[in-house]
Amino acid sequence: MNELERQFAQTVAEQKSTIYTVCYMFSQDADEVNDLFQEVLVNLWKGFENFEHPSIPASLLTGKSDAVPQSD
Repeated sequence: MNELERQFAQTVAEQKSTIYTVCYMFSQDADEVNDLFQEVLVNLWKGFENFEHPSIPASLLTGKSDAVPQSD
């Protein structure tokens, strides 16, 4: 595992509960929440190398991160 992967895994471990909480804000259906969670992680990984925000939860809520791109 390279350093970027290690940092990503650590960030996800630290923020997993918060990310799930935000996902539950959009749906209370367990399957949809799991799908949303996976989508967040995929998008976070895609932009993680350029991620500069100190707070992932704030980025998720505001949508102002390159790591969590806006859907079209």
